[in-house]
Amino acid sequence: MFKSIRREPCFVEIQSAGVWESAEESKAGLVKYQNGDVILVETKEPVERIRLRWNDDFTFVKRVLGDAPGVEFGDMAWMPVYPEKHWAWYIQCYDGKTVHGYGVKTGCNSFCFWQLDQEGISLVLDVRNGGCGVMLKNPLVCATVVEREGLVTETPYKACQEFCKVMCEKPNLPSRPVFGLNNWYYAYGNISRESVLEDTKLTMELCADTKHRPYMLIDDGWQLLREPGYIGGPFVPNEKFGDMAELAAKMSQMGVEPGLWVRPLLTKEKVSENMLHPRRLGTGGGVFLDPSKDEVLEFVADIIKTVSDNGYKVIKYDFTAPDMMTADIYDEIYLKENLTDGGWHFDDTSVTNAQIIKKLYETIQKAAGDSLVMGCNTYNHLAAGIHQIQRSCLDTNGHNWEKTRRNGVNPLAFRMPQNNTFFIADPDCAAITDKSPHEMNVRFFEACALSGESLFISATPGLLSNEHKKRLQQSFKIADMGCQCEPVDWFDTSCPRQYMVNGEIRTFNWYDITNGVNIY
Repeated sequence: MFKSIRREPCFVEIQSAGVWESAEESKAGLVKYQNGDVILVETKEPVERIRLRWNDDFTFVKRVLGDAPGVEFGDMAWMPVYPEKHWAWYIQCYDGKTVHGYGVKTGCNSFCFWQLDQEGISLVLDVRNGGCGVMLKNPLVCATVVEREGLVTETPYKACQEFCKVMCEKPNLPSRPVFGLNNWYYAYGNISRESVLEDTKLTMELCADTKHRPYMLIDDGWQLLREPGYIGGPFVPNEKFGDMAELAAKMSQMGVEPGLWVRPLLTKEKVSENMLHPRRLGTGGGVFLDPSKDEVLEFVADIIKTVSDNGYKVIKYDFTAPDMMTADIYDEIYLKENLTDGGWHFDDTSVTNAQIIKKLYETIQKAAGDSLVMGCNTYNHLAAGIHQIQRSCLDTNGHNWEKTRRNGVNPLAFRMPQNNTFFIADPDCAAITDKSPHEMNVRFFEACALSGESLFISATPGLLSNEHKKRLQQSFKIADMGCQCEPVDWFDTSCPRQYMVNGEIRTFNWYDITNGVNIY
């Protein structure tokens, strides 16, 4: 039984200085709810969060599938009602027959989290600036609430997919399938011009029968100061690479579309004091930059434009979420409901973190010109409608199949409704190395090909058997044709093995070679 929340909430409260007060009594600000828009009209004191509550009988909900703020941890699943859980951006609610959706439109001006219990549903809007409250100069539509009543004639997957279309009305989708090779998960930065050209040859061999040209993405390791403990700028080539425009031209002549990785908010370049992040933090001797500053946006745009002008047709940019939030990438607070710790703010306290992030994404997309943009360690709901490709998950792994199974298979299935509705979803790479079972990675690659999501492999030169080459070639042909599937057993497991493809079920065994999962 669907319950609509397109009505005035029963209760609204505002958080300021860590204290929650009802909106009517709060001295912090005034909130209005109009036709789904949550509007923060004025701020007399810094506002950190807004919470709206709709009381109703939600006992009809049997299972819930929510989202994560950005890349996810491989732990998505259809869960029972879990009152303490904060679901980012939206929740899909299964009533035993179909799925109903509650969420916010993509491109909102706040970070949004849903909570559900049997007595009602709540929406929390994080409108902070840095780790402190925002002080608006003008009224702000913080988010637009949307909902969709599911149909008994559609599968739960179809209902989830249709709700994603409601949330994102104008995705920026590539005009062609996205597939190819990425050298990160076999080389881990130990690359050179020569190794890239060898990878390009392998890419062409595996994609010999595709109509569209494959991408060959050069990941981290090409830049000048690639050092232990430091992965950042300046983004000029090291001595192993030489002229990057010449390399892109050579790769293109060989038949691929070149791609390149950058991390634009961490550098060891001498920059003006005004460009530094307000917390004056960094990592590995580098400094984080402040994306709220126009000077930094110009700096980032120059990096991206140079990459595009040099002939790279897909640009993968990384780590802007933790670098902006000054979070350790291994702590991962930036991927949870708190996002960052308190006590700091950007110079202009009149804008929210979400507004700053969207402006950064828009700057990168514009600077890329005709090149595709792949966001990695970015916030998916804010990137939707801006970028064409979006990483779904934490890293897969070339040394540990279990990390690929957990971080790859899970988001492949559970974020599949976002594919072709928000952007092209990227489940990361399968990997052929001497440290991970080839057969399991080939199976993962085959499942990714059926999904219609982006399809990339990292393959150590010389390790592929003839049998596996043939299967990879077939998968690239499938990806080239734009196949689509849907998970079948996703209500029963966090690691779906069954997928419906053109009316037939394909089953993948993720465990037989590894004899199950060993957590010790």
